[in-house]
Amino acid sequence: MAAITLLNAVLQTPQTIRAELSADWVRTKMPVFHLDPGRESLGSARHANFWDFAEISAYFLDGDCVHFFCSQQMLAQNQLGEGEPVFVAGNFNGWDEAIGDLKWRLEPVYEPKHAGLKLTVPLSEIDFANGTGFKFVSHEGHWFSLPAEATNIYSDHGGISNYFVDRDRSGPAPAAVGLAAEIA
Repeated sequence: MAAITLLNAVLQTPQTIRAELSADWVRTKMPVFHLDPGRESLGSARHANFWDFAEISAYFLDGDCVHFFCSQQMLAQNQLGEGEPVFVAGNFNGWDEAIGDLKWRLEPVYEPKHAGLKLTVPLSEIDFANGTGFKFVSHEGHWFSLPAEATNIYSDHGGISNYFVDRDRSGPAPAAVGLAAEIA
């Protein structure tokens, strides 16, 4: 197994840290985290759920599907009006060609604590041969800005920032999408 590294750690509440790893953690025993070398370790760690991962990365993989998720917060940051259509566009669907195509339109989803828009697409219907880059775009062609805290962002040859689907993270391993650590 390749080394798994810590990509990002964010204090979410006074008792919880969200730690984002370079690959899904699939081992039974959770890793030990330390805030400072030589100090006591954090109290406990558990897998984060798919939706927590999607709030930051704008997607999650579950079984044989990719779920693209545009959070309510992202919709507000991009000043999108209620009910305005949003599409996912990327290397896999011709970018601009996806705008207005109902196959790529996100629909409202209401999960506990996670409201926004979602599109579920079978992996078999996505051609990742040209890359896994994607972005959300309005019907009028407004490309959404990306949150700075997302760890799945790259800049293309033109310097444009896009998300990317990382098949090693939030993958088909059961509930292995990230970690939340409790501070003891």
